[in-house]
Amino acid sequence: MDQVVYPGEGTTLISNMTSMEHIIHVSEHHGIDSSILNAAKAIAQRAIHAGYGEIASHA
Repeated sequence: MDQVVYPGEGTTLISNMTSMEHIIHVSEHHGIDSSILNAAKAIAQRAIHAGYGEIASHA
């Protein structure tokens, strides 16, 4: 089987925010408490509004 690699290097906070929003939506749809995820999203939103949304992460 071919090994497929999906590195997280180079993704931006804005890109990660999209993933967080999807996970929160699915969690809430299935009745799973998303309060911790919503807190993390709020922190990410503040960072994006402060201008850090386009800075790539480096693992």
